[in-house]
Parts: sequence; structure tokens; C-alpha cells
Amino acid sequence: MNNQQEIEKLSLIKLRDSIVYSICVQGHLHLSWWDYFLGLSIFNTWDDEGQPITFLEGQLPDYNALITILNHLYTLGLPILLVEQIPVTELSHNQI
Repeated sequence: MNNQQEIEKLSLIKLRDSIVYSICVQGHLHLSWWDYFLGLSIFNTWDDEGQPITFLEGQLPDYNALITILNHLYTLGLPILLVEQIPVTELSHNQI
């Protein structure tokens, strides 16, 4: 196997790995949306300026699931403020 094939193989593995994400959007989501967002935990709060924000946190099975979540948020018209991959130990509410 040459170097290019090895790089492609590693990229595929990363895209298919289950990863924990934290996504922050402007506005509040009702907890009833839990199932629509693939079981991610939903935490409503306010930013430093008193504006409503929501954190969606949890483990997603693959990159495609992340894109699905981001598309749902876009469709709902919720501005996405932050998307980050986080270590399990750093989840703000200890949820997976």
C-alpha cells in the first residue's frame, strides 16, 4: 500500500468513528426536539449578554450524523454559533 492509500484509509476511519460533539445555537430549543436531534442532550441557557442559546451535546455515530444535525438546525433557522469535537471527560453536563 502506498502513502496516498494509507492517508485515504485513515481519513475514512475518522469519518466513520463515533465522536462526541458540542453544538451551540442561538435561541432555545424545546426538550421535545430531543428525538429529532438523534438523542443529543439539549441544554437551554443564556449568554453573557442575556441572549438565549442552546447546547446540543452527545455522541454521534459518524460524520454523516453531524451533517444531519447541522442541516436540521439550518432548516429551523437557528444560527449555529459553535461546533466542536470534545473529549468525553469535558462534556459540560456529563452526558454522552
